[in-house]
Order: sequence, then structure tokens, then C-alpha cells
Amino acid sequence: MQSFTGKACTKFLVLLFSLLSALTLCSADTSSSLHDANHGSSLQARKLTPELIAFKKKLAKADKTIFTNDQDYMDFTGQGNKIFGSDGYAGCIGVVMASSKGAMIGHYNVDENSLERAKGKLKDLYEAHKGDLSGGQLWVYAHVQYKNGFPYAQPGLVNKFIKTVKEITGEEPRIQKYIEAVDAWFDQNGEPLVNDPDINNMIGGAFFVENPGGGHANSVLELLDIEMIKKSGEPIS
Repeated sequence: MQSFTGKACTKFLVLLFSLLSALTLCSADTSSSLHDANHGSSLQARKLTPELIAFKKKLAKADKTIFTNDQDYMDFTGQGNKIFGSDGYAGCIGVVMASSKGAMIGHYNVDENSLERAKGKLKDLYEAHKGDLSGGQLWVYAHVQYKNGFPYAQPGLVNKFIKTVKEITGEEPRIQKYIEAVDAWFDQNGEPLVNDPDINNMIGGAFFVENPGGGHANSVLELLDIEMIKKSGEPIS
């Protein structure tokens, strides 16, 4: 049996990583998450940046995490700090609306059936809590291609979802784009663009809302952006 060595081995691992991401991160299976992303590879890894470490620690402490094809609301009017997160983005799309009193998060696969189902569920969720969400910040979290201009990977469906969010809330959402880390460090054939990209620490998209409770303080929203996700795969020194 032929063994894998050098670039061939790296190419195989990256292609496998990409396949597993597509099958598990953006599916109904909630077992894959950001704080599990550094498992599954035996390659040596460097340490993550302090910024990424801090983000992972906060997300790991989330009181509730929303995965694919789900949505929920978290109340911030009670006492005590709350963290409300969404994890496992690898091609899917998310929406978050957060005020001092609460937050709404939705996380969906980007296909016609999923987005059509999301439309009704997201509308019902918003209508049930719109009094507390009024005046909150509104964001859509969208997957893009890693090339000039960072165009949407599926522009028709993404724009349709953005329109749906606007119709439901009556507000224009801000857009946060994210990438898949492998796209920044490997070409379409799975060949590394630089020496020793850090496969172990590559992360998917994620975000969280944090609020100290009490219903009066501003919510803090942190979303992994293109640059932060790219940094997770920086070459091993």
C-alpha cells in the first residue's frame, strides 16, 4: 500500500478536514463546535493568538449555544452575566439581534428548504420578543469566498436571507463576513499556499453576545471575522 508523505499527506488531511467540516459543522449534528476544533489532528500546532484564546474561552462558557437549523431567544433582564453563542459555521448563515434586555439568534444551512423553514420560525421568535429587542443591534453572519472582494459563496440565497431578516424586523442588518480557514491557506486542489499551515488550530465561524444582566446594560457582540479566522491557520513557526 502506498504511504502518504510530505505534500500528499498534507493535501489529504486538508481535504478530509474540509469534508468533515461540511458534513458536521453545518448540519443538525451539534457535536462539532469551536472549542472542539483543535482535536482530530496529530500534527504539531502553535499556540493560538491571545485574542482567539479569549474568544474560545468565552464561547466555551456560553449559557446556551445555537447550532445549525435552530433559533432561540435569551433574556437579559434577570440578574447575573449571560453569554449567548452560535458556533459551527462552515458555509451556513446566521442572524443575531441583541439589545439590553435580550438577544435572538438564528443559524441555518444555506439552501432553499432550510431558509424557507427559517423564515417562519424566525418571524415567530421575533414577534414573541420584539418589545425587548427593539432598538437592538442587528447582524447577519455570512460565508464568503476567500478572493478579491470576498463575494458571498451563494449570493442569491444570502441576499434572499438578508431580505427576509429586513422584512421580519423592519431594520437593515449589518453584515459580518466570515471564511473557512482552509480557504486562506490551501488552493482548490488542497495544496498548501505556504509551508506548514496550522491545521490543528483552524477554526470555523462563530459569535456570541454577552450581557451583565439587569436589563439596562448594553450587550457586547463579538463575531469571528475573516482576519481572525485566517490567523487560526497561520504557519507553525
